[in-house]
This record gives sequence, structure tokens and C-alpha cells, in this order.
Amino acid sequence: MRLSVSISERLGKTVKNVAENEKKSVSSLTTEALLYYLQEKKKKKLGYQLLALAGKSKVDKDIYKFLEKSRMDDHDRA
Repeated sequence: MRLSVSISERLGKTVKNVAENEKKSVSSLTTEALLYYLQEKKKKKLGYQLLALAGKSKVDKDIYKFLEKSRMDDHDRA
């Protein structure tokens, strides 16, 4: 599917440079970045749903810190 978007000149140059450095096309890099973003949004939404369910029972007060640390650990592995 072909999709047109407008981005700033600065971001466009950055995307082109990163794609070139990684020996990827701008399209494949953009697709990879969008998939990553959408997956992160989905994980965050599921995390909030889990917290809402957990709110109906007794949960450690540090659960938010734990979940945020888990998300950060996922980023470190990428």
C-alpha cells in the first residue's frame, strides 16, 4: 500500500540518514518504526486494562513503577 505523509524537513533528513546508515530503504525503516510504535501503544493499552482489572483487588502500590520499568527493559532489548 502506498501512503503519503508530510513530515518536517529535519525529520525527513534524519530518516534518510538512518536508513542509509542501516542500509535500508526509507520505506522499510518507516514501516519498522510505525510497527514498533503501534506495538508499544497496544502494550501500553493492555497494561492500563490490566491495571484497571487489578484495581478491583489488592495490588502492591508500586505496580505502576514495576510496569514502567518493564517497559523500559523492553526498549533496552531492542
